[in-house]
Amino acid sequence: MPDLRVLSWNVHALPFGYSKHRRQRLRAIAQVVRDARPDVVLLQEVFLPADADYLAESLAGVPAAEERSGYQAFGDTGRVLAIDPAIPLAGLMALPYSLARPWRKSGLLTLVRRGGPWRAEEQAFHEFENEASDWAFWEQDGKADKGMLRVRLVHATGARVDTVNTHLQAEYDDPLGYAGVRKAQIGELTTVLALSSEGIPVVCAGDLNTAAPTPESDFDRDAYDHLIRTHGWRDLTADARRDCLAADPRPFWRCETYVRADGGRADWVDYVLTRDGDCAALRSLRVLANEAPDRPWSDHHGLLADLAVGEVARCGLPLPLAAAATN
Repeated sequence: MPDLRVLSWNVHALPFGYSKHRRQRLRAIAQVVRDARPDVVLLQEVFLPADADYLAESLAGVPAAEERSGYQAFGDTGRVLAIDPAIPLAGLMALPYSLARPWRKSGLLTLVRRGGPWRAEEQAFHEFENEASDWAFWEQDGKADKGMLRVRLVHATGARVDTVNTHLQAEYDDPLGYAGVRKAQIGELTTVLALSSEGIPVVCAGDLNTAAPTPESDFDRDAYDHLIRTHGWRDLTADARRDCLAADPRPFWRCETYVRADGGRADWVDYVLTRDGDCAALRSLRVLANEAPDRPWSDHHGLLADLAVGEVARCGLPLPLAAAATN
């Protein structure tokens, strides 16, 4: 089965001053991509067009043996108008000014390496019908128009795989308040792909804002079980998470993928998934762990996964999971 290297990362490139040192961090993330040379990069929270352009341009000269090099960018399926809480809202008269800044719809950016064994064949975006209210402008999720970005890749051997980049509803200050929205979004994800990706293996990755159950934290078990048991997804990060939790001592990044500034409870909320029955197996998983929020990269750790994928009819036995590593 052909190999596929996937990098998934919520890069915390929020507009309006919500994230600091954005350009400096994106430069460092681009260097990680250059060094790791993934076949496909699935980024979340790239909301500003200038940031998406910067990443694409920074990777335009990635060395390759083939004539064409760099990465082809997918996403930006329409601009939305975002309310900027940084502008004081002194009554309704201020709203036209706060609505005046466009950003990239969904914040999803997928980059496919040129000159490698995989090429992009098509893309499609689905905006979640279930989402937070647009009127909760201080939270931004409703205005972000989150969804899923599917890019179909074709290997030199003819094998195909659908890569799916997604970002589900955030919990904000109420851990259980939006669990129902996330569960509905998981249902949409499954239903849409059942039609668009029938007979084609799916590798789905991103920030699901759904905490994996651990001995220390079990509050989001219902949503996680909904993902795995109800809708038949396989969590390719599960073994790595289990091994990390069993380590003594645990690594400095505490077996979590979200980094909190206050050092409080954080969770494993970023995943690499495939569907039950899909011909996809994990060879290894590397966690690109930050030292602290946005130092040096983001407030989420990156996931670099090496997989073997192929057509269902040609699928062989699952490959054993190699031990997870950190940078």
